[in-house]
Amino acid sequence: MTGWFSGVCGKITDFLVGSVFRSKFEAVAVEMEAQDFAFYSALKKAIPTAIYNAFDFTLQPANAAANYIIFTANTAPTLDVVIPAGTIVTTATSTTTQSNSYATAEAAVLLAGHTTVSVFVECAVAGSSGNTDVNTINTLQTVIPGIDRVNNAVSFTNGTNIETESARRGRFLVFISTLARGTNAAVQYGALTAQLVDGSGNITESVAFAVCIDAPSDQPAGSGTCYICNSAGTASTGLIARAQKIINGYTDASGNKIAGWKAAGAIITVAAATLSTHATTVAITMSAGVGSPTALATQAQTITSAYLSSGGIGDPYTFNEHVQRIMDLPGVADVAITPTGNITPAASAIIRPGVITVTTA
Repeated sequence: MTGWFSGVCGKITDFLVGSVFRSKFEAVAVEMEAQDFAFYSALKKAIPTAIYNAFDFTLQPANAAANYIIFTANTAPTLDVVIPAGTIVTTATSTTTQSNSYATAEAAVLLAGHTTVSVFVECAVAGSSGNTDVNTINTLQTVIPGIDRVNNAVSFTNGTNIETESARRGRFLVFISTLARGTNAAVQYGALTAQLVDGSGNITESVAFAVCIDAPSDQPAGSGTCYICNSAGTASTGLIARAQKIINGYTDASGNKIAGWKAAGAIITVAAATLSTHATTVAITMSAGVGSPTALATQAQTITSAYLSSGGIGDPYTFNEHVQRIMDLPGVADVAITPTGNITPAASAIIRPGVITVTTA
């Protein structure tokens, strides 16, 4: 602006910093720069948004943790005991964790002469905060005559937070690379879209990990097995059937043909990954006068469970990484962990925690 103005007007010659005309030009220039930056920022957001919208590639919603818990009667009832839908059970509140509430999805019945019944429950709040370890859901908030206690014999691991933008970008890159379909990567991606929902449309189980392995050379060309599992490392027959349907292609309820993910003529069999559980002991030597043994043991238990639950199908257990995570806790002077070395599972197996025992001294 100063260059243009000095060319058309010879009477004003002072354009040094601090001069009147320089200050006037700077005020306009700042507004123009702010407008340019706002346009640039909006464009950076608009480009990926437009691409995602073109492919209908929305963020994955948060899912509530859900699984089965056991209702127990100390004495077998002589009459059936009805457990209403919406019965509330909770985890215990501690100094380090907040209590979570879970509700039964449907009514259930403890039959006369029996002492236990398994009932499906779902966390009241969607997200990973609803995930919890074995035997932590132990409080019955809704009083039911004839029922004395509750507990979860399995961990809750399928609660997930809403997908982040960086995670969606990574998922989109995989999606784009599989548009040709027919490849192992395409079959794996197709399997990862499989999920089961209840009558209200809530996701009860979904494929968290998938890997496609080619069949041996003596089998028909193009054939193979796609191993799947949920976040707990298992897969129900319903989830396996759903993934098989998606990979093969099908006709929906409206008569629309939904293309599959495998190549025409290829035989892809969906199977559950092999669950490889490992009992783990963590013996912690504490620093003198630092921290609470109980709190430290709880933290180590949580870290160990999270680490052993984080890998996918075929992913190894790295002993040194586990040790480092425990050593990073304040108050830990030394730690001894069993198993004592790395574990490399089969290509179709997934490592998940077994019984975890933590001691402090």
